[in-house]
Amino acid sequence: MAPGRLDGLIATRDGYFRAEIVGPRSGGLRLPPGGSRILDAALRRGGSARGRVTVDGLPASGVRVTAMRPTLPWPPVASATTGTDGRFEMRSLLDEALHFSARVPMPGGPALVLAPTTGVDAVQMAAGAAPLEVNFVGTSVPVTTVAISGRVVDPEGAPIADAAIGRYGASSAADGSFMLMLSLALPISNEPRQVVISHRDFAYALLAVPDGARDREDVGEIVLRRPALVRGRILDSREVPIVGADVWFGEDRGASGGPAWTSPASRAPGPTRTDARGDFELRLPWASGRYRLRARAAGHATAESATIDHPGAPTIPVVDLVLQPAEVLRGRVVNARTGTPVPGARLGLVSLTRFSGANSAAAWVRQGSHPVVARTDAGGAFTIGDLDPGGYVVGALADGYASADVAVSAPVEAPLVLRLEPLFEISGTVIAADGTSAVGVRIRAGNGGGREGDRSRGITDANGEFRLRGLLSGAYSVVAVGTGGHLLRVPAGTHDVRVVIPAPANREHE
Repeated sequence: MAPGRLDGLIATRDGYFRAEIVGPRSGGLRLPPGGSRILDAALRRGGSARGRVTVDGLPASGVRVTAMRPTLPWPPVASATTGTDGRFEMRSLLDEALHFSARVPMPGGPALVLAPTTGVDAVQMAAGAAPLEVNFVGTSVPVTTVAISGRVVDPEGAPIADAAIGRYGASSAADGSFMLMLSLALPISNEPRQVVISHRDFAYALLAVPDGARDREDVGEIVLRRPALVRGRILDSREVPIVGADVWFGEDRGASGGPAWTSPASRAPGPTRTDARGDFELRLPWASGRYRLRARAAGHATAESATIDHPGAPTIPVVDLVLQPAEVLRGRVVNARTGTPVPGARLGLVSLTRFSGANSAAAWVRQGSHPVVARTDAGGAFTIGDLDPGGYVVGALADGYASADVAVSAPVEAPLVLRLEPLFEISGTVIAADGTSAVGVRIRAGNGGGREGDRSRGITDANGEFRLRGLLSGAYSVVAVGTGGHLLRVPAGTHDVRVVIPAPANREHE
């Protein structure tokens, strides 16, 4: 290997967790010209699970079995597929509680989702222990195929061609006739199955599959009525028409809940934009019903109409909406210790109308679940615009700092100040009892708290050196995991920690 810097080296073996010999946490490894290094790695044995899936007393092959964390059901921790004998095996499972499930595909019908026969929702895995037995037993659900035929027509009885029949790829012919092959699990529920009939020029209609339908059913004529229309104009606070405003609708559910809003980017009938005069015409999905409208435009807050009791065509209600200027949040991100600005900090925003107050805006941004809405400039200042009045959680992240969040209610008069706590590291060396550098030893630091930055983990490199990054200020207990060594109490920011492993050294790590 050529001299230089080695940034990554991983050791793996079937049935074990992979070990980082050299990596970002260890700071890499420099290779001298003409020199060589002998590197050691301690592999931890993983837990395993195995079992069998049977349906109607017979082994089920090709069944996907998944293991998931109960608190984070996606993505799965591991998965396996059963063989011809219905058996499966998973290896290298984590030392944690896992939930197992099996999904059995059923020809012509819905898949069966099975739980383990133990009836326990989650089981605790143990590394190095005997394989956990997880078995699944199921009974198939009878499925029948019903041929549903009919004819789609307009209110005058003329046939409607190319009407979409549900989500099954079926459509009406030139004479309006259709045939839909529908697979139903038996016994059929008392609630009738409903299939949506739609066409670009008409309102939706619902086809109710008769209870107890068998083999073939003719439902006769399905009449599609003209869609309900709403017209209006969108104005700003000075009553000037707004060009290009988004207008969309929601079905008012009354006492059962608020409006079921469509998205302005939705392909469902309805969402539209205002023309050069600020006018719009909105097509609604049903022939009649209770609706509300919403509108928004750049630089303006969202406006909502009162409930519209639409009787259907030919009545066309006229609804004008006035959009008020949008709210703007301004503020600064500073170092909590020194008060100096933090440039380049990333700002996230979570609306409390969509998420509970317990959700962290910074966590959403960090996980990629929410976009970065602003970044601080050289003076640590930021601006977030186009906001509706209401509650928000604003979070800030920056390299070398712990994240911070603050709950606000727009409009906000005074500028916000987000104070980020700086993060430190603890570094040092682990020495074996014989005085040599201890390679591949897991190091852990913690202060007993539950905040971000209250703990860190690492592994020693080929020189026995370690770096524990991302720690808040304060005193920490540092220990070489699984070696029998004593806890060392050191402050964050210490760079000369010396950890000595007592004899005999225990290299079988937890």
